Amino acid sequence: MLCKIKVLYYFGNEVISYDFAAFFIATAIQDLFAECLIEKVIAMAVELQSLIEKVSDKDLELVAGKEGMNHLVTWVHMVETVDATTFLEGNEVAVSTGIGLTKDEDFLMLIKALVEHNAAAIIINIGPYVSQIPQSVIDCCNENHLPMFTVPWRVHLAEIIRIFTYAITISDQEQLELSNAFKNAIFFPNQEDLYIIPLSHQNYSSSWAYSVICVRVISAAAAAERAEKLAHAAISHMKTGFHKFCIFAYQDDIIAVVGDYDTASLHAFADEFISFLKDMLSEKEEIYYGVGKITKSARCFYKSYSQARAIMKMHEKGIFSDDKTFYDELGVYKLLMNIHDSEILYEYYKKELGALENYDTNNGTDFCKKLKDFLLKYNGSIMEMSDATFMPQNIIIDNLNKIGEILNLDLYRLDARTRLSVAFMVKEILSPDG
Repeated sequence: MLCKIKVLYYFGNEVISYDFAAFFIATAIQDLFAECLIEKVIAMAVELQSLIEKVSDKDLELVAGKEGMNHLVTWVHMVETVDATTFLEGNEVAVSTGIGLTKDEDFLMLIKALVEHNAAAIIINIGPYVSQIPQSVIDCCNENHLPMFTVPWRVHLAEIIRIFTYAITISDQEQLELSNAFKNAIFFPNQEDLYIIPLSHQNYSSSWAYSVICVRVISAAAAAERAEKLAHAAISHMKTGFHKFCIFAYQDDIIAVVGDYDTASLHAFADEFISFLKDMLSEKEEIYYGVGKITKSARCFYKSYSQARAIMKMHEKGIFSDDKTFYDELGVYKLLMNIHDSEILYEYYKKELGALENYDTNNGTDFCKKLKDFLLKYNGSIMEMSDATFMPQNIIIDNLNKIGEILNLDLYRLDARTRLSVAFMVKEILSPDG
């Protein structure tokens, strides 16, 4: 739903003085656009350079902070005083007529407050309140890479705000359409009309190869709300170096989708994405994740999601380490994860390890755990297990001999160890929560 707004400000037969009209129009536009978004979505930041290009006919002049032209913008606010900066949440363009800047010191304090609140840029109306920009203000903007633009008094600030807010709102709607298309591709893969056409509207080809990254943050805060905030921040960060991706929160998880990436590009994106999220966490928060395979097209996109989510769950339970979260690097686990008949997997597991499980249950022993650690954690090395656990090697050998007797297997043979190792992997896949 889009809003087309045209507002005329008259008082009797006189037009309201411009500085107040600009403020009222800006406030009205921001409030009305916010109300016109039917569904709350993660704000999609727009690069400052892109927004400035949309007002190239408005005589904006960049006077400082050119190093920050790649900043990302989530909204626009009228900011006339230092106190007003407390309403900023970060990545906004501040717009000012200068009505509250009576002294150079006031101007400098405003800039410092904008930097403190992570503003993306500031636009100053040159006219009756500000005739020129103090050098101290220019220096502060340059030092902090805060772009400052001046605009002549004859140019209506309200028109610039309207163009910016419209562009940001359209970007939000595109993000919503894109994330919904990917959700449909995950949960309704057979209903291609729900995602093929919407993806094409956003210039995402159905023939591209796609991959999914699933992330879960364990937090004391509300999980869904925390996931949304982190996804929002990640969108802004990742746009500075990557293209053709979509990040959104789904329930308690954060999902990132990349399109038309090769293996190297996928790894680069995933490494930066996870690294950024880790930097955002508090000391008490934990993060778990998984990266699905690169698909052949959007039609099998759901497979990558299923793989990523399964890996994430096993990472959360300690089955996979941080360096074992890419599907393509899982070795035998890849084969096992693609056996969708759980009955076949269960029968294999019970055939190989059922007798040992029963023995542990009946005798109060923990031979299953000892064997699993020996095979998977210590790579079948008696010396490595002994060094790590301080258990004498002769005790380990006695345990292995007893286990071999129970299973009727020679544990010193490679084929026997392989069969049992796979059986333990099967159990992890069948019950990642246990």
